[in-house]
Amino acid sequence: MKKHTHCAAALIVMVPMIMAFCMMIPGTALSGTGPVEFSGYIEQGANFGIAGDKQDNKEGFQQAVTKVLLEARHDFSDTLFFYGSGRLDVDLAYDLLHDNHEWESKGFNKSRDERQMLDEWNDLLFEAHLTWTPGDFRIRVGKQIIQWGEMDIVPVTSQVSPQDYRRGYTENDFELLFLPVTMAKIEYYPPIFTESVSHVAIELVINPGIEFRGTEGWVEASSQDAGIWTPDMMDLWIPANYAEDIDFKEPDHYEEFGLRVSADIFETYIQVMYFNGIQNNPVVTEVDAWFTSTKAGYRDEEFIGMSLSRELPFSLSALGGVKPVLRLETAYFFDSTIGFYYIPDYFMSLIKDKWLWGVGLDWKIDIPLLNPRADITVYPEVVQELVLDTNTAEVDAVSGAQKTTSWNLTLETLYLHDKLKASLFIQYESEYNTRQINPAIEYSPDENWTYRLGVRWFDGTKDITWNHKDHIYASVSYQF
Repeated sequence: MKKHTHCAAALIVMVPMIMAFCMMIPGTALSGTGPVEFSGYIEQGANFGIAGDKQDNKEGFQQAVTKVLLEARHDFSDTLFFYGSGRLDVDLAYDLLHDNHEWESKGFNKSRDERQMLDEWNDLLFEAHLTWTPGDFRIRVGKQIIQWGEMDIVPVTSQVSPQDYRRGYTENDFELLFLPVTMAKIEYYPPIFTESVSHVAIELVINPGIEFRGTEGWVEASSQDAGIWTPDMMDLWIPANYAEDIDFKEPDHYEEFGLRVSADIFETYIQVMYFNGIQNNPVVTEVDAWFTSTKAGYRDEEFIGMSLSRELPFSLSALGGVKPVLRLETAYFFDSTIGFYYIPDYFMSLIKDKWLWGVGLDWKIDIPLLNPRADITVYPEVVQELVLDTNTAEVDAVSGAQKTTSWNLTLETLYLHDKLKASLFIQYESEYNTRQINPAIEYSPDENWTYRLGVRWFDGTKDITWNHKDHIYASVSYQF
C-alpha cells in the first residue's frame, strides 16, 4: 500500500514538472491546439512605518518588495491543458538599509536570509498542474490552491491550503495569500438539472503527502525570523532581537483527504465538506524560561463544514433596489489542538473540539452623497470561534481565548469611469480589543498599469502580533 502511495505521489509531482521544464526550453514544440499563452505582472511596493520609534518596528521607510508573477498555459486538446506560474518576491529594503543604525540595532538585518528573497523552490515555482476534463469529470493533479467556503476575510472551511504571512499585511493579491500544495483534485458534475436542484458537483481532494507545507510566518518570535513583522515581544518583557530561531517539527505523516458536495437547491448555493489532514498553523509546544529556545509543531485536523449563499427576497428602492446576497458558513473541528500550557518540567497539550461560524452579506447600494454615478458595494462579515468543553482559565493558560469574534466591514466604489477604486476595510476582534482600519485608493488608467496608495492603522490591541505595525503603503504594477 505504501509503495502504491509513493508511485502516485511521484506521478503527481513529475508530470507537471516535466511539462513545465519542456515549456521553458527555447524551440521546444508542444503539440496542442495553440501556442503557450503567457501572462503576469510586475509590481514594486514600498512601506513606511508610522507607529513611532518602537523596538519591534522601524520608523519611516521599512520595506520595498518587488514581485514578479509569470503565468503560462498550454492547451494540448479541448479536454487537456497545463497551467504553471512562477513567482519572484524580493525585499529591496535589506540592501537599501544595510548600513542604517536603527535597522541594525533592532536586529532586522538578521532576517536577511529568511526575508530578503523568498527563494525556496516551493516559492519560485508557485503553481504547476495538469487538468483533464473528460465528459462530466474534471481531474487536476499537481501543485494547486484549494479554497472552500464563502467567508472572504476570516476563513472558516477554507483550511486545505496554508496561508502566507511572511510579508505581513502587504499582499494586494488575495490569491497569493494562499500557498499551493501538491495534490490531486477530482470533480464530478452529474447531469442533474431540475426546477429545484442544479449545478451539482462532487469534489474529492487527495494529498498523498509528498512534502509538508504549513502556514508561513505564523509563529515567528524574533527579528532574525520575521524582520519588521516581529511580534511585540516587549509585551512579554522579551527584547525581540534576543529570541532565537523557532524549531518547527514537521508532522509524522502528511496525507490528507477532503470531500466537498455542492449544488444549487431552491436557488440557494449549498456546500457540505469534510476534511481529515494536518493543521496548517503550527502550535508552540515548548519554550524555555527566557524565550530564547522555542519549539513548535503541527497536529492532526478533522472537521465537517457547511456553507450557503442566497439572494434575499427583498430590496430597498431608496438604496438602489438591488437585492443583498446572504452568506452563511460553519465548521465543527474534532479534537483540535488549541495550544500547550506549562506545568513545571513539561508541557501539556490542550485538545478540545471547537466550532466556527460566520455570516456575511454582499450588497450593492446607492448613496448619491458619496458617489452620484456608481453604487457602493458593502461586505459586512462576522466570524466567531468557540472552544468547547473548557473554561476561561484553561484557555488563558495557552494564551488563547475561549471565544474570539472578528467583526469585518469592507466598502468599495468606483469613480472616473471605473478607473479609480476607493475602499475602506475595518476589522475589530472584540475579545482581544484589536482594531484595524485600512482606507485605500487604486487607480488603473488602462488595462496594464495600476497604482495603489493606502494606510493601515492597528489600534487598542492586546494581540502582540500587530502592535506598532501602523504603516503607509504604495505600489505600482504593470500587468501583461
